Amino acid sequence: RGDAAAPLALGLQPCGRRRLSAAAGLVNDDLRADIDRFAAMKPHRCSLEEILAMREPWRAAKFIHAEVPVRYAERIRSIESIPGWEHSPDLVDVYQRHVTTFQDITLVKTRA
Repeated sequence: RGDAAAPLALGLQPCGRRRLSAAAGLVNDDLRADIDRFAAMKPHRCSLEEILAMREPWRAAKFIHAEVPVRYAERIRSIESIPGWEHSPDLVDVYQRHVTTFQDITLVKTRA
């Protein structure tokens, strides 16, 4: 992980929601609702050229804040759709990492 203060420097601040223990495999109703809400969104196609054009930190932060949760929610749902995924240590590990990252990103809000 990078510098914990970096998001604050980009105009982002922690949101008021309580952080859940995703590493312990807990997905409560609030987190489930967030995953479902973001998974229902469609990610915007983004070319390599567009990504490379995000030279200013605020542009990259805006992209990450808007697009990454959608992509992570899709992947979380994809893993959940695999029969018996809960019994595969590798899939459980990837799932937990995705949920943790999803939480980390969605628990940050932009400054008004």
